[in-house]
Amino acid sequence: ELKHCVHTNGYHKKAGILLMSARLDGKRLETIELSLSTFKIIQARGKDNKPTAYHEEIIEILKRNLKKVADLV
Repeated sequence: ELKHCVHTNGYHKKAGILLMSARLDGKRLETIELSLSTFKIIQARGKDNKPTAYHEEIIEILKRNLKKVADLV
């Protein structure tokens, strides 16, 4: 749907990462790749691998909630 490289490059098969989808009203905005060993954001990409108008907000929301994510995995 976002026409980026997550599936093509096999990111979904990588060990030690968590892939998440940022959505607004059910519509996919960006896919986020998070390292499960460091809990750092590796990348976040929207359609055609470009950042969206919400990119900075998505990153900030995730950063504020990294502890909650870490507690879940």
